[in-house]
Amino acid sequence: MQPSTTRFFAILFALLIALSACRKSETAEQTPLVEAIARVGPRNLTLDDYKRYIQRNAGTAIEQTAPEASSALLDQYIEETLLAEHAASSLGDVPASEIAAAIRREPGSTINEKRDEIRRQKLLSDLATRLPDPTVEQIAVIYKQNPDDFQLDERVHVRQILIRDEQTAEQIAARLKKGEKFEELSMQFSEAANAKQGGEIGFISRGQLPKTFEDVIFALSPGEFSRVIKTDSSFHIFKVDDFQKAGAVSLEMASPLIRQRINDDLMRKEISTILSQAQKVAPVTVFPNRLPFPYSGTYPKV
Repeated sequence: MQPSTTRFFAILFALLIALSACRKSETAEQTPLVEAIARVGPRNLTLDDYKRYIQRNAGTAIEQTAPEASSALLDQYIEETLLAEHAASSLGDVPASEIAAAIRREPGSTINEKRDEIRRQKLLSDLATRLPDPTVEQIAVIYKQNPDDFQLDERVHVRQILIRDEQTAEQIAARLKKGEKFEELSMQFSEAANAKQGGEIGFISRGQLPKTFEDVIFALSPGEFSRVIKTDSSFHIFKVDDFQKAGAVSLEMASPLIRQRINDDLMRKEISTILSQAQKVAPVTVFPNRLPFPYSGTYPKV
C-alpha cells in the first residue's frame, strides 16, 4: 500500500471515530428530553417521577386516575417543582446531610423528592414569618360581613368502644351499667384507633356519622351511654360527654379561625406571585404525546 493511501485511510478512520463520538454525545444530551413528560427550566420531569407523585398524593396508580385529575395533578407537580427551584435559588440549597437524615426518617423517598420537599418547607416557613399579623379591626370586619360562616350546628362530644365480638360487647355494657368508667373500658377493650384516648371522637354534628349511630347518639344526654349497636362486622357503644346547641359562634371563639383564613389568603397570593416570577426564570413546557392520558392542564404544550 502506498504511503498516500495509508494516510487517506488513517484520516478517514479518524473522521469516523469523531463522527461516532458526536452521535453518542448528541444521543446522551437528547435522552433526558426524550424521557421527559415536562420541563421546568433545565430540569426534566419523567413519567416515572410523575407516577410516584400520583401514588404519593392521590393514593392510586396513574392508570386508575381520571384524565382530568391526572392533568390537574401534573400541574400541581409542576408548581411544586417551580417552588422548590425558586426556594433553592432564593434561600440556598439544602445540605446533603439534611436530606440524608430526612430519608432515614422516611424510607422510600428519593433524594430529589425529599430535597424538593425540604426546599418548599423552608420557603413556606420563610413566607410565614414575613406575613403581617391580622389586626383586630380586620378580624372584626370579616366576622361582621360573613355571619353565616360562624354558625354552629347542634353538636355532641362523643366517645366510643368498638368490639368485634358480641358477647364481649354485652359484658362491657353490663359493666358500664354497674358504674365502671367508660374511658377505662375503652382503653382496655376497644379495637378502635382512639382506644388509648379513652375512645375520644370529639365534637360531631349531624351528618358526620352513619344515621344508625346518629339517631342513638343525639338522643343521649351528657353522661349517658348507648346500648350495643350492631353493624355488619362490629359492635359499638357510645357515650356523650357534652352537648352544644346550635347558634352563632362568638367573635372571641371565631377569631383564631378568621386569623388563619386571612393568613391563608395572604399565603396563596404570595405563592401565586412567586410562581409567576419563577416561570420567567424557569419556563415550563409539557410534552402531551409522552403522557398516557390527554393533557388538559394550563401549561404550554409542545
